[in-house]
Amino acid sequence: MTERTRNRIIGGVFVASLLVIVVPMFFDKPVELDFDIPPMEQADLDHFEPPILDVPDPRQIDRAEQVVSSIVEDGYLAETGNRVGEPVLIFNADGATQWAVQLASFANLENAESLKATVESDGHRAWISSAMVNKSRVHRVVAGPYIKREDAQNTVAQFHESYQVDPIVVGFDY
Repeated sequence: MTERTRNRIIGGVFVASLLVIVVPMFFDKPVELDFDIPPMEQADLDHFEPPILDVPDPRQIDRAEQVVSSIVEDGYLAETGNRVGEPVLIFNADGATQWAVQLASFANLENAESLKATVESDGHRAWISSAMVNKSRVHRVVAGPYIKREDAQNTVAQFHESYQVDPIVVGFDY
């Protein structure tokens, strides 16, 4: 087949498909769009009454505040001393499902952040767990998590040598 014949066939197919698509459009009825939208009703604002909301009983509010203040003190749980929303470190936890290694505890947050940055730069995952102990804040640098207690215990010697700290294995929960 020559190029001229091929071009004629392609042109013929193009014209035929164009006719199949375009010609029926000439025989269709024109579409009429209905834009007749009824007007909206006017709101009667002169006789509008806002809904009446129930005002809570102040005694219930006082009771709720007492319950919350007995559980939470300055953002820390009164029972455990842990900050609300942070993982709770559990010492002597045989039944824990998650484990970590507490590297050190600092009264100064900057010191805790410095150790955490050093641990992370060495390729370990670490976080700071703040807590209230004897009415003062402490910031504990923790490495982990570990699924098995043995994995956490295997890193204790490494952390002791690398950072000159006395790490301990702790369980934690949310």
